[in-house]
Amino acid sequence: PMLKGAGPGRLYEAAPGRITDVALDDGSRVTLDAGSAIRVTLSDDARRATLARGAAYFEVAHNADRPFQVAVGDRRVIVTGTRFVTALTGDGAQISLLQGRVAVGTRDVTARDALDGALVLSPGERADFQPGKPGIRKIAADLEMATAWRHRRLVFQDAPLSAVVAAVARYSDHPLVLADPALGRTRVTAILPLEGEDALEDRMAALLPIRIVQDEDGRRLIRAE
Repeated sequence: PMLKGAGPGRLYEAAPGRITDVALDDGSRVTLDAGSAIRVTLSDDARRATLARGAAYFEVAHNADRPFQVAVGDRRVIVTGTRFVTALTGDGAQISLLQGRVAVGTRDVTARDALDGALVLSPGERADFQPGKPGIRKIAADLEMATAWRHRRLVFQDAPLSAVVAAVARYSDHPLVLADPALGRTRVTAILPLEGEDALEDRMAALLPIRIVQDEDGRRLIRAE
């Protein structure tokens, strides 16, 4: 991962198209989705990370004396030791819990009342919210979908084609454009491996009822087959 010194803590970034594993000094492990970034500050009383963009999978080393907190938008995920996934997508955010317990609140972890009014997640649950707006929704998490990118695949269950194209574009060297916006509303279900000999968008075209045409300006236009 690229390290940069600007701002508090250390910035870890995954390059476009590259899923990146990061080992933190406290023994925690983070996997960054392609094009994602986190900023991490480890101090004696607390461990803080901020999801700057994209998605990140955390395996937090247990240390009750130094709680671990992840800022996702304007919410805080507070944890002592667990495995969870955070994601920023468009105007929304999600936290999916695989193991352990986390609390999702608005206050900083060093405040003694940080857990007051916080939403507690159990394994298999997901918190959805929109940064800047009140309210948080707790629903059952689809853990396979939430962690699929970490296993080098993308999983879509009755998803709009526009969401598939947006996800694939994060791993592509070319701008991907839907020739007809109406095509983006087509619902698709597919598992797309992220690793292979050919370009990911070509594998997408082979799986789905679409074809990709190269534009003169380097864009790749997606049309109905």
